[in-house]
Amino acid sequence: MLKKMMEDNPRDWHRLLSETLWAYRTSKRSAAGLSPFTLTYGHDPVLPMEVVIPSLRVMKQNDLEPELYTEAMIMELEDLDELRMQTYNALMLQKSKVARSYNKRVNKKIFEERRRGLEDDSTPQSQRQGVRQMVAQLGGIV
Repeated sequence: MLKKMMEDNPRDWHRLLSETLWAYRTSKRSAAGLSPFTLTYGHDPVLPMEVVIPSLRVMKQNDLEPELYTEAMIMELEDLDELRMQTYNALMLQKSKVARSYNKRVNKKIFEERRRGLEDDSTPQSQRQGVRQMVAQLGGIV
């Protein structure tokens, strides 16, 4: 996301970083269907534009008395655990679907434990003897 935002002027990455993080944290993910902000705080973020030009949601929040607003926020936080569990279950379901799809295409291989090296039983006797002679000629010990 940062790479796309800094295509015009790559030297300004440090100025674009906060904007990029805000966009990343407030955008909905297809896997979860919710933004990381929503999963953390229990409600959608108030965008800067909604403060300048008040949206219906912001106007309702401004009209609430502090006690009612606090109570509403606490109720949202209580429902947050259930929302997180639903999201977790949806992610696990999607992950299992991807695993099943992948496993259908994978060829299963069975590996057997064998000894390795010159004394491997699968190597014919004549090849082992030839390797020993070559090593002996080179001055190595087998």
